[in-house]
Amino acid sequence: MPKGTALVPVLIFALLAAALGQTQRPAATQTQTPQAAPSPTPQDDDEVVRITTNLVQVDAVVTDREGRQVTDLTAEDFELLENGRPRQVTNFSYIKLAQPTEAAPPSTRAA
Repeated sequence: MPKGTALVPVLIFALLAAALGQTQRPAATQTQTPQAAPSPTPQDDDEVVRITTNLVQVDAVVTDREGRQVTDLTAEDFELLENGRPRQVTNFSYIKLAQPTEAAPPSTRAA
């Protein structure tokens, strides 16, 4: 069994939760390429500012049964769904953070 296979359903759930928490546009206008937002034209005091995004960042930590991080995963190891439809993972990277240092034992020196 490949590394992280047991955690794939948990990771898929986390990715779905993050993706569904985003404001969505109608499906007909969604594209994969980033677009610049049109510059608003001043008309009245009731200006409307519309902001759209085509990038959703999802952070995940995958661990094995012993609690160790799985660091050799690739984008192909993940499945991202939006409204039940598969979405392409376009950027993927592993970022190694500093390991937490163990706390020093309390000093036994008299104060």
